Amino acid sequence: MTTAPMSSTSGAIADAGRSAADATRGAARDTGDAMHQAGNAMSAEMREWRLSAQDLDADLRANREIVRTKSTAGTPTGNVDKSALKSNVESKVKTQAMGINNLEVEIDRETEVVLTGEAQSAQQVSQAMGAALSTAGVTKVTSKIKLKQ
Repeated sequence: MTTAPMSSTSGAIADAGRSAADATRGAARDTGDAMHQAGNAMSAEMREWRLSAQDLDADLRANREIVRTKSTAGTPTGNVDKSALKSNVESKVKTQAMGINNLEVEIDRETEVVLTGEAQSAQQVSQAMGAALSTAGVTKVTSKIKLKQ
């Protein structure tokens, strides 16, 4: 059986398909690299803020408030829109620390956050505090989140 030679249109379509596939692979690789770097940065912040489950466990078991702060460098000066900050923190915490029951976010002063609710684990509390601290404009997080009994 003989095959007809590929038309120039078919060849151009094949070339475009290969080019698109190469571009998609490159974009996926770049996205993966960026996510890996973001994960490393977040891990470094969690270590810096002492937010591992082990760091929080004793305080949670003793029902103590947990307070963490970060540098104020880069924090906006002047008045902060508390409602916008609260909305940003709530969104980030609910996305990164799903499963905390009765989660409440309060803005105490202008850049300080208070979290309350009930978590299944120290890891959930760690994620909630990390999410809040990593929100632009937040300098201090106090967790009053309790572990479910």
